[in-house]
Amino acid sequence: ALTPEWKLSVGARYTKEDKSGHSEVNDTSGLSPDLAAQYSHSWSAFNPKATLQFEPNSKVLTYATVASGFKSGGYDLSGTTSEALATPFQPEQGGSYELGIKLSAPEDRLVINAAAYYAKYKDLQVQELQNLITVTGNAGVANIPGFELEATFNPVQWLTLMGNYS
Repeated sequence: ALTPEWKLSVGARYTKEDKSGHSEVNDTSGLSPDLAAQYSHSWSAFNPKATLQFEPNSKVLTYATVASGFKSGGYDLSGTTSEALATPFQPEQGGSYELGIKLSAPEDRLVINAAAYYAKYKDLQVQELQNLITVTGNAGVANIPGFELEATFNPVQWLTLMGNYS
């Protein structure tokens, strides 16, 4: 807590992944050559996260979050050449930004939660169809903006109305 109304949460994650193996593809039809590959690679990332929140009273909370993420690379074992079997795809990296507010009316008869976010990915990992074979690859960048709104209304004790939009 910075003050009774302002709070700051920070954290971080360090990830290190090692992947290795040996793959063999034997074509019993004789139409394609047999394939073999040894592979080994390491990926690592440091991903911080910070959230600043302001809560002036028990009925209002606002926040802002900045975070980064990581998904390690890997090997696509659907490769059609030894080189393709041994070549890793890149790790996926992302950053996200979110602003939000949570409001509640007296006696919690009305509760509203709203958030706007933006996520940005680099080397997004996707499944692609190539020559009738599904392979994993990197698509490049992806930007995902969004907004979510959720409301709960209790006009009388026996009735609850809820709705959300995103």
